[in-house]
Amino acid sequence: MRKHLGIRRLRTNQPLTETGLKGLEQTLAEIGERVWRSNGDASEIQAHAS
Repeated sequence: MRKHLGIRRLRTNQPLTETGLKGLEQTLAEIGERVWRSNGDASEIQAHAS
């Protein structure tokens, strides 16, 4: 779950560190890639953001 630390910090209104921001960018890029491969199915975003 460490991979989603940046998302957790955003949800709890905590500041992001530089490392956390880079992790968040990577997580969002991975989610975007999965959505693109699934032809833009928005449910893919919800499944990985939880």
